Amino acid sequence: MTVLSFQVGQAGLGGVFPSMIFVETNDTLSEVLAVGYLDHMFAENVPLQNGMMALVSTKPTTNSPVVNTYWLEVAFASGHWSLIQDTNVIVARTANIGGAGAGPLTISVPGMTSSSVVIATISTSSNTVAVAKAAAGSGSFALTLTSDPGATLTVNYIAYLVP
Repeated sequence: MTVLSFQVGQAGLGGVFPSMIFVETNDTLSEVLAVGYLDHMFAENVPLQNGMMALVSTKPTTNSPVVNTYWLEVAFASGHWSLIQDTNVIVARTANIGGAGAGPLTISVPGMTSSSVVIATISTSSNTVAVAKAAAGSGSFALTLTSDPGATLTVNYIAYLVP
C-alpha cells in the first residue's frame, strides 16, 4: 500500500466541512478500500476527519499507465481510518469509444436510471468536439456530440445514481 502524494484541504477552504484530501497512489481500488488503508497517515499526524471527502487516483494494476479517479469518504470505525465508496456517485473514464459518429452513443453505467444525473466531458478525441447532451437512462446514458469525434474518443463522466 503506497500513497505517492497527498494534500489536505485547499487554500481558501479552511474550516469548511466536509473538508477534502487529495491522494495519489499506484494501488488498485480494492487495495485503497481495504480497512485501515489510512492508518499510517493518521499515525504520521495527517489531520484526518471522519466524513471528509477524498479525491483518490488509483490504477487498475500497480504498473498500469491508466489512472482512475474516485470520490471516496474517509471513515473512522473500529479503531481504523479507511476509505469507503459512496455507491451513488461514480467518477469514471470510458475506454476508446471513437468511430461511432456524433451519436447518440450509449455508455453503460450499471445502476443508472432516468432519474440519475450525469455530467460528461471529452478527455480525448481525434477531431475537435464537445458534449452537446448527456441524458441518463436505464443502465446507461446517451451521449450526443457536436460533431464526429473520429477514430479516438474517451469521455470522463460523473454520475449521481438515483434509484
